[in-house]
Amino acid sequence: MRSSIFVECILMLLLLCQNCAGVEELIFFADDHYKVFGRPELQASAINPIIDPGKSSVLRISLANNGRVEELIPINGNGSEKDVALEIMEEQKSVDAQNITARLFGDEDISVTSGPYHIDSLPAGSVAQMEFNVFAAEAASGWHDLLMSIDYEHQMDTSVFEGVASPLYLPDNLTQVLRVRAQESEGSIRILGVKSDISPGRSGIISAVVKNSGKEILRNSTLRLLAASPFHPAKADCNLGDIMPGAMAVAEFKVDVDGDAGPQEYRLACEVLHADGKAVLSFPLTLEAASGPRYLLPLVAILVVIVSAAAFILIRNGRTRTFSRRRLKR
Repeated sequence: MRSSIFVECILMLLLLCQNCAGVEELIFFADDHYKVFGRPELQASAINPIIDPGKSSVLRISLANNGRVEELIPINGNGSEKDVALEIMEEQKSVDAQNITARLFGDEDISVTSGPYHIDSLPAGSVAQMEFNVFAAEAASGWHDLLMSIDYEHQMDTSVFEGVASPLYLPDNLTQVLRVRAQESEGSIRILGVKSDISPGRSGIISAVVKNSGKEILRNSTLRLLAASPFHPAKADCNLGDIMPGAMAVAEFKVDVDGDAGPQEYRLACEVLHADGKAVLSFPLTLEAASGPRYLLPLVAILVVIVSAAAFILIRNGRTRTFSRRRLKR
């Protein structure tokens, strides 16, 4: 009886906090044993954002699923242990994306010449790579915002009876803006290596080693980081001065990273400006998962932890007093 009242209180609390805590709408089967809170979190990003004007290019786009199970709430203790255990496993699939269809739309200067891209399944924590054929007009230059529409399905709930799972799938969709840059790559400067200590939700430093492979001095050189979401440079320009032929220089950029950025390989670009011209270079950057927690725990989890800790302290203190009294009696 008390456990039933506790569960009802928890569910009422979740309903009240739905708007402030981002909890999704509650949908239950009549014989639910557990309810999972969590859904797919899809994030698209351009791997090679630099395209050449007047040419056809293959734009590679990574699609990461950063979804995770936020909370597993017991609803009904009735039923066989086998069915309950199976439902717990099946409920974890609520954060997986199924039957994904991605469409890329161009603008007045960049046209998409290939159709939609389909992905059967993208489990939480995984990354898929998509390819779209694009054509940039001869006059295209600078940054362009391309719209991507993503339709998918995800499991909202599941019921298990006599060892058979019956999932409920609901359609969903989202739109994201992908930034690409139309710019010819030229010049003799090269990026030899990149090192960083950035991670999702944290600031860090990106260090790039550049080399002048040409025969002329690159006078008054500046390296400008051309980064788009999820990367946000605190200062995009780094002055390198004069770079002699065959010489190397190191550019450093402080960068903030969005908390929902997926741990995967991205491709960033930089623009080299010098007295005689400019060049645009691109380089890969692997974003490692943060060592610390990325998200705040849901309100329910915090309350459960507080209550559990308080109960543990009370029980421990009670045992300590009892033990002390026994010692005194002895």
